[in-house]
Amino acid sequence: YSDASAREEDLIQLGNFAARFERMDDFLNELALLTNMSKEEEIEERQEDKVILSTIHQAKGLEWSYVFLIWCADGMIPLARALREPGGEEEERRLFYVAVTRARDQLYLCSPMLDYTRSAGTLTLSPSRFISEIAPLSAQDEQRPFEQWSLFDEY
Repeated sequence: YSDASAREEDLIQLGNFAARFERMDDFLNELALLTNMSKEEEIEERQEDKVILSTIHQAKGLEWSYVFLIWCADGMIPLARALREPGGEEEERRLFYVAVTRARDQLYLCSPMLDYTRSAGTLTLSPSRFISEIAPLSAQDEQRPFEQWSLFDEY
């Protein structure tokens, strides 16, 4: 590389930054938050119409006009394995709060009715328990209890 010394200096700085953390996951979480801040600056610079796919963690600190939160089903939000850990449900609730507060204008919560897995076959899913904790819809809001979207619909 023509800029090998600069890259080496970057690695040294990264090592110094990582040394401030006792646990690897704390370091990675902080690094992810710093990465999100630079993404926020990029998004503000380019105000084009586009679709942005993001995880809830990556969306921290960001905001969009329209947000679609997919897989709002128990077992996914909250994550089933997180519920087995002490404090897991509260952490999942905080993540859900982060997700639903990313929308400036409109929020769409999408909850599938069915899931198919090879091991268990077709499973009936319930909407996330956190959805009922959201303030009731105002009179101007629209709630559609069921819309069928399928990859197998005829075009």
